[in-house]
Amino acid sequence: MNQEDLSAFLAVRIEHMPLPHLWKETFSDVRRWAGNVRMHSLLLDFDGTLTPLRADLDSVFLDPRVRRVLQEIQDTGRIAIGIISGRSLDEIRGRVGICGLIYAGNYGMEIRGPTVRYVDRAAVAARDEIQLLALRFKDDLRRFQNLRIRNKGLSITIHWSTPQLPEIRKEIRSVVIDAVADGSKRFTVRDAINSIDILPATTWNKGSAAQWINRHLNVDVRDSMYVSDDRCDDGVFASLQEAITVKVGLADNTRARYVLKDSAEVLTLLKLLLILLRGV
Repeated sequence: MNQEDLSAFLAVRIEHMPLPHLWKETFSDVRRWAGNVRMHSLLLDFDGTLTPLRADLDSVFLDPRVRRVLQEIQDTGRIAIGIISGRSLDEIRGRVGICGLIYAGNYGMEIRGPTVRYVDRAAVAARDEIQLLALRFKDDLRRFQNLRIRNKGLSITIHWSTPQLPEIRKEIRSVVIDAVADGSKRFTVRDAINSIDILPATTWNKGSAAQWINRHLNVDVRDSMYVSDDRCDDGVFASLQEAITVKVGLADNTRARYVLKDSAEVLTLLKLLLILLRGV
């Protein structure tokens, strides 16, 4: 089957077939993946994947049980673990708190690990303008309640801790669009459920980061696993078609191959992987 036929097959599968649960229906795939003696990569989103989603982003830290299992998986020496998040690099490192992992912040635009380091050039070039936009948003959005402007160095997230009425959300977005109008070709505005992201206009994304990490660790894509709840990660799943890709939460119209219900099931997956790794 060539690449075009594979893409067409996956598109039909997404539209007409429910995704299999990763271990309830296809445990043999997990066992086969973990039983391979080659080096693997386990790439994970943070919010909503390793931790439950919360309105207060500042209250989110890695549960000690999850940290312990990740540390034990890393200690087997057979899996390189990467955390790929929309949070800044420094913030995600602090909230996970495990030495020796590979961390990719700002949707993969900055990567750092024991032997790897990367920063997207387009993001670096836009850094000063990002700082100016953050200052402008602080003034222009002052009138809105329960709004937090998160300046992440290479990008900005405007996040609200309580649901906003559609007309208020539209007004907030209008302020954002007006602010970036002069540099509209240099920035991308992306809507999420409880936030709006302002990012440098770059082709680099979380999928690029995942491929870059695998390439620099000499990990074949078939020996990689990517787990995320992010509804914007469909492009990542598509770019890793030969990997084990897992959508956490609602899985309608996704290109992931498998599904898990929530972060609690992600923890169960990590425990299963540890058992399988120790049994090899």
